[in-house]
Amino acid sequence: MRDRLDDAATGAKDIGGSAGEFLKSAGRRTSASKRTPLSLIRRFVARLIGSPEQQSTRFLLALIAISGFVGFIGVFFIASGTVSATASSSWLVRAFASVVTNFALYSALAVIGAVVAINRWWDLAAGKTAEHTRYSKRTVKRFAAEVKSTDGTTRLIGNADHSENELRAKLMRAFAGQSESETPDEDEQVEAVAPVDTGYGIPDGAAINERAAEATDDVDSSLEGVSLLTAKQVVRLRIGHLQARLVANDLEDHGYRADHGRPLPAVAETADEDADADTHGDETAAVDDSPETKSFADIFADFRRARQTARMDIATSFNADEILWRFGLPAIGTVFAAMVVAQTPWFAGWVYPVLIAIGVAVGATSYLTFKWRRRRAVRSLREEREPKRWRTCVTLAKRVETPEQTLFVAWMGGHVYADYDRHRLARKVADRWHARLQGNDVAPAMQEKFARNVRQMLPMLHQFEYGDAYEGRKAIMDDIITTVSEARDPDGMVPKFELAEKVVERGEGVGHDPDIVAEVYEGMVPTVLTETDITVTDADGTPHDITAVHLRTMDIPDDLARIRAQFSNQFAVDNIDGYPLPDIPMPGGPRHLVAGTDNAAGGR
Repeated sequence: MRDRLDDAATGAKDIGGSAGEFLKSAGRRTSASKRTPLSLIRRFVARLIGSPEQQSTRFLLALIAISGFVGFIGVFFIASGTVSATASSSWLVRAFASVVTNFALYSALAVIGAVVAINRWWDLAAGKTAEHTRYSKRTVKRFAAEVKSTDGTTRLIGNADHSENELRAKLMRAFAGQSESETPDEDEQVEAVAPVDTGYGIPDGAAINERAAEATDDVDSSLEGVSLLTAKQVVRLRIGHLQARLVANDLEDHGYRADHGRPLPAVAETADEDADADTHGDETAAVDDSPETKSFADIFADFRRARQTARMDIATSFNADEILWRFGLPAIGTVFAAMVVAQTPWFAGWVYPVLIAIGVAVGATSYLTFKWRRRRAVRSLREEREPKRWRTCVTLAKRVETPEQTLFVAWMGGHVYADYDRHRLARKVADRWHARLQGNDVAPAMQEKFARNVRQMLPMLHQFEYGDAYEGRKAIMDDIITTVSEARDPDGMVPKFELAEKVVERGEGVGHDPDIVAEVYEGMVPTVLTETDITVTDADGTPHDITAVHLRTMDIPDDLARIRAQFSNQFAVDNIDGYPLPDIPMPGGPRHLVAGTDNAAGGR
């Protein structure tokens, strides 16, 4: 048994020795095959640098050796006198002077610096906002970028036939991501409003001309053998009579009478024989009025009448200011300019009439140009032009999703709206959109200020609406109190129909949102403000009920309130137009005063 174990151990040693010799031979072949120039360079650099513990020491030694060698060579050449140790600095001075005096370089550096400073400032603003809010810096910057760009928006097209609810539904689908961009049809581009019927039945000019042309077709046969001048006069007379008759008939059909209710003058029918008589009479008059048949005395009398008429016209329309500023000033300025150019006021005698003539020519040209421009302006204003109204308006809407908040943005008519509440934003934009399509003024909205704040790296919309003392709800409350307390016509009283508009106009920027003004006003009555219904009479004696608003702390006597309302321009019935305010029931019923009487109904 022991012999077998010894034989096994001897065999294992032989096998291990053979494997070792094989591995050594393989290693020698592998290392020989990897001895390339690049590997040799790497091995040399590695040995030169050394281990990580020795790298810093060897680098310092190498730096000392190289710098010392360079210094030794330089000292050697200076000491031997083969090279000069000094040189001219003119090239450096010239280069520095060219850079310092290069204003184009300053402009470029200023532009680059301004761009870098602006970007850095907005970056710092975003970081400052992120420090004090729950929004990250990336979210703040993305909100600002999204509000500035219309990329990724959905195009919505509305026309005048859409109702406000339909427009709101379009916006809600777009904010929910369930709508695609719309494309206008051919009939939805720009459509001009049809001429408005005045209600008096006055026919259109084109219609009158068309009907007159149809009615004169039968006249051509009766004009054979008549001269061209006479035929034109006959046709002109008949067309004039026909147009007057058409207008009179249409006016009478609608119950309209000219001259404050007096009947229109009847238009006499023109018979064929009367037309022939008029034709001969007109032909004779045309022959008699020709210049060849007039005597010299008649021509002189006509000239004298024309001269007298012109003198009267000039005397009536003479305007000394126009003559002075449009004629005299250019003429005198021209003469003075000639003296300045010649650098002397003294000329030969024949030069002064020439200068005066040139000045008169310039002044007359200036005056005639002014008169021509004025006549052209008057004629252009006399022309009746049919106004055009945009019946189609595009609104862009998009949804911006971030981990912290989802922002909704809309563009409409040059206004940008933003809000976190898509229902409120859709309601506000649809109201303004519908007003624009109907040709009405677009009221300001709080969402416009939201969009401005988001662009300025301030996405805290709720804090701005309820906490800002300049443009938020607090500012609206202060402006309502200030408007009522500072009222002077009458003192301390403002008509309710005018209060909202005054408060809207007091807002900074685009103004206060009239919807927010109505909400704030509803919360202030009756704790801060009090309403009083007053009946005033207009110029026709018709009574009208108007609500007056005043501070609860100002106890205005009944008779004084009536007198102030009756004689105040603010309470005029013609001024009832503005943003509406809600009807709020007063405790115990509103007090109703009748201007001009001592009757007061209800209590406070």
